[in-house]
Amino acid sequence: MEGNISNIKRQMDLLSELSTGCLNILEIGFNGGHSASLFLKNKGCHVLSFDIGHHGYIEKAKKSIDSKFPERHNLIIGDSRITVPRYVEKNPNKKFDLIFIDGGHEYEVARADFVNCRKMANEKTILVMDDTVYKLRHRKKFHLGPTRVWEDALRDGEVVESGRAEFPPRPRGMSWGKFKS
Repeated sequence: MEGNISNIKRQMDLLSELSTGCLNILEIGFNGGHSASLFLKNKGCHVLSFDIGHHGYIEKAKKSIDSKFPERHNLIIGDSRITVPRYVEKNPNKKFDLIFIDGGHEYEVARADFVNCRKMANEKTILVMDDTVYKLRHRKKFHLGPTRVWEDALRDGEVVESGRAEFPPRPRGMSWGKFKS
């Protein structure tokens, strides 16, 4: 299975803390459902996931989520550069308490996810960008896009950073904050 947060306790603890009290969560990148499952442990929380659907285990993960958290999770399959704007168009007033971006790692995809998700945020929305790593010795190819998107957003005043964390010895990290109005 492609990388998942369930093996990194500190990241799971941080995401759990950040999502406490959040009732509507959007995630880009469902994969095996680990982060969705973590978020859904918040009583009354609903999660909307977007995933490109390249992995065969997604269907099994979705069934598992639905059995544990009936009617609290929706999954939209397809390229998020298409499916997210389509969702925004059909739901122009929908806002989320937390947005977790863990989708495509190429700069263009991560940037499109950032821009498109901004349309579903308000001044209180917590934004988490996964796979941001700043220590060059830990940085891998899959960190380049998300890290650059976050750095550009900070530089351009699009986001106010609340924190960042890296999880050695694994080459993993994330940054969080809020979109700037």
